[in-house]
Amino acid sequence: MMDNRHGASRLWLWVSLLLATFVGLQSAVAEDGNELRITDYFISHTSNEPFYAEQGLGPGVILHAREIVLPGRERTAAQDGRVLLLVHGYSIPGYVAFDTDHGNCSLMRHLARAGWDTFTLDLEGFGLSTRPSVMDDPAAFPDSKAPIRVDVSLRDIDRVVDFIGALRGVEQVHLLGWSQAASLEAPRYAIAHPEKVARVVLFAPSYDNSMTPEERAKSAADADAEKVFEEQLGRDILLVNDADAAGIAEVKYGAAAGHPGLVLMTTLGTGIGSAIVYRGVLVPNSELGHIEVDGHDAETRAAASIKEKEGLSYKEWSKRLQRYYERLEALLWPDLIVIGGGVSKNADKFIPRLKLNAEVVPAKLMNTAGIVGAAWLAADRQVNPDELR
Repeated sequence: MMDNRHGASRLWLWVSLLLATFVGLQSAVAEDGNELRITDYFISHTSNEPFYAEQGLGPGVILHAREIVLPGRERTAAQDGRVLLLVHGYSIPGYVAFDTDHGNCSLMRHLARAGWDTFTLDLEGFGLSTRPSVMDDPAAFPDSKAPIRVDVSLRDIDRVVDFIGALRGVEQVHLLGWSQAASLEAPRYAIAHPEKVARVVLFAPSYDNSMTPEERAKSAADADAEKVFEEQLGRDILLVNDADAAGIAEVKYGAAAGHPGLVLMTTLGTGIGSAIVYRGVLVPNSELGHIEVDGHDAETRAAASIKEKEGLSYKEWSKRLQRYYERLEALLWPDLIVIGGGVSKNADKFIPRLKLNAEVVPAKLMNTAGIVGAAWLAADRQVNPDELR
């Protein structure tokens, strides 16, 4: 038997939606029986969905948003910076995706009980928000494109973020995107409006599965990634291999600072990264972790992760490193080898075991090397533009 209290809440929700459409009612309030306050808002919005203009319709729509909070907490959560907006994915509206109150499955109620003032919205075309008729009968509108593209949903999110800001007196909200929203709307909104987003969480991002893995790999490989990011972000972009960034940092400010010859940097971690720097100039994208050593891809035998996975002692692992670095010396004849990665903090346990022609030293900059190197390379790009771009 349905609880009369819950039945009445559902009836009031539908009545509220109808009233919002005709007379502009803003909200409906209910209690969940467990000391949580649930408020449904129906927010007027000017949509940029092209379908409305194509059909001679006005752009005015209604966006449904739901808030769940402990009574009284809405007055203090903003002061604590704990106001959260959850954005749904491609197929399930927000109030269903995040507030299915069955078997403690409601993420919103869980977070509300933890002290968050939680909101979600139904993007246009979903749930209780306005739905363009082309979505229900696309055959009747053969000349219309699929509605509710990303530029439309981003505008929906911005309207609701502004609504929350005015309602709760906050300048920024935390943003959680799920599924498609984790891949598209949440990161794009945070990039476009950093002044309105405190932090962004990308939960279970989706990807385009219409292509095979081979097709996706080829598509990514063929793309000019720097240009893709520049077009999306409106900023100058430099993409750099993490090992290259660490290598240039060690040459400019770390263990190889001021070295006049050929410096080889390797990073021993999950795999093996490498960087070649000759007289202070980076030779990018070397990928020397994948050279063949004794019939094996080098990093599958000598990476730090393999040491842990196989339970090797430093003495046993050092024998594999010896073969790897011997091979590198035969190919490049470096003047100095710098070894980085997290394991370099224990360099005294394996570097003294290596018998090589080049001097071998541990990296100095540790976890900051990648950040320092990327910053230096970005600054250098401004002074010395890449003539091939």
